[in-house]
Parts: sequence; C-alpha cells; structure tokens
Amino acid sequence: MADAEVILFSTPTCSICQKAEEALRERGVAYQRLDVSADPEALALLLRFAGQPTVPTIVAFGEVMVGLDLARLDHMLEGLDVRAETFARSDAEEEEQLRESEAVVQAAIEKTGMTPDELAEIEGLPEE
Repeated sequence: MADAEVILFSTPTCSICQKAEEALRERGVAYQRLDVSADPEALALLLRFAGQPTVPTIVAFGEVMVGLDLARLDHMLEGLDVRAETFARSDAEEEEQLRESEAVVQAAIEKTGMTPDELAEIEGLPEE
C-alpha cells in the first residue's frame, strides 16, 4: 500500500487503540500515531476532526472513524492508494499552476518595464 496519510489518534493505555494500530500494521498502511494524552495540539486536532475526545479515532483522507470497526476500517482503506495518488496529483497540478502564474506575472513586469516598486504603487493590485 502507498504511503497514505492516515492518522490514528490514541493514548498509550487504550487497549482498543493498540488493536487499531495492529490492524493498520497488518494491512500495510502507513500511518501517523498521535498521542492525545501527551500532545495538546493532537487533542485539538482530534476535536476538530471528530468533535469529541474519543480514542481510537482514525482519519483517512477526511473520512473519520471514531472507535474501531474492522469491517468499516477495511471499507475506509479500499482505494486508499488511488485517493493518495489523486491528492498527490492535485498538489502537483496546483504547484504547476502557481509556477505558470508567476511566469505570466514576471513576463508582464518585463513587458511593461515597470519596477516592482512602481507596480506596488498601482491601486487595486493585491499585495503579496
């Protein structure tokens, strides 16, 4: 399975969390384990995703599972490689569009012969 962005929110003393971690390993899923008992930022992120401080919580490309249901986990992980590739492709396309936009802006600057300071004085242009 590809290096997919899967997050497991857990605590060290949670036996179900340990089973969730084992299930992810058995399925060959690359995941990040966040200990919400030791990391306040992880807890805040868990609350944002799940709306409650319940562990284990597994997040895979925006799909959230609170608790552990192995059948649902398998369903969540179906097509994970495809979703990971889609996200990576989307990021690459966005970066390419940004590079193209920067090239167009640079070409326009060169064509007008204006300096960046002169361009900054034009009203209505967005600031960087």
